[in-house]
Amino acid sequence: MRILFFLCSFALVLTGCTEKHAPEAAPAPQAAPAPEVEDGIQVVKIAVGNLGYKPSRIALQAGIPARLVFTRTSSSGCTEEVHIPDFYIARTFLPMNEPVAIEFTPTEPGTYTFACGMKMLKGTLVVKT
Repeated sequence: MRILFFLCSFALVLTGCTEKHAPEAAPAPQAAPAPEVEDGIQVVKIAVGNLGYKPSRIALQAGIPARLVFTRTSSSGCTEEVHIPDFYIARTFLPMNEPVAIEFTPTEPGTYTFACGMKMLKGTLVVKT
């Protein structure tokens, strides 16, 4: 039994598993980029990949039409759909590498969520007056 303990301890030392690491700091909240305005429409381009939406936090102005252009870059099942329930946007299929525009007008200030069909990938819409 002592030999087994010694061998396991020795293996941990060799692999570096006993080394103490300082805990990583939590990432700072991502700033919500201002959308481009094209012909009076707020336009934001969003890449949909394995790690989620980029950008995942989007600032919009209330009362101005918005166009979110999603481009799926991953074959992962979670990236196949997006929906925005607070704005009555049903699940929308996102084909690979093809931009899909979703248009709506945010009317009320607040924080809203958009997500994949299984709600594994999430993003935030921050609507301001």
